[in-house]
Amino acid sequence: MLSSAIEGLRDQRVLVTGASSGIGAGIARAFGACGARVMIHYRSTEAGAARTAADVIALGGAAMTVQADLRDEAAIEQLFGQVDTAWGGLDILVNNAGIVHKGSALETTAGQWDETLNINLRAPFLLSRQAARRMIAAGQGGNIVNITSIAGTRSAESMAA
Repeated sequence: MLSSAIEGLRDQRVLVTGASSGIGAGIARAFGACGARVMIHYRSTEAGAARTAADVIALGGAAMTVQADLRDEAAIEQLFGQVDTAWGGLDILVNNAGIVHKGSALETTAGQWDETLNINLRAPFLLSRQAARRMIAAGQGGNIVNITSIAGTRSAESMAA
């Protein structure tokens, strides 16, 4: 059963946000091992994204890297323009990008609070909306996966934001 599920991912067009390192890079590599076409998003770590892309290709997938600041709605729209131009659409979106600002409520600035909400909450909404529009228009459905961390479900003294 698992092999048919893996085979079903071959040539799927996948966008993984925050894929230059960590969990996002691992997700991108897993899709690559299934033969998917993976768009590896990064904000500032181009070298990490390039390493992830090389891994995806070595594992049998296709890959390209894309830079976008997910705090900016126009940048998200441009990101999806790149998806459309490169691959003619999207089958799977993995909302993985996220940040953590360490500090108590007394230490956390309003800017840090806003940045955390913009990347961890607002960006997945905007990305999902763009992806869903394309998936519905294509008439073939698709999948949107939202990743979270344990930090999103439990409070911690040092992570007010």
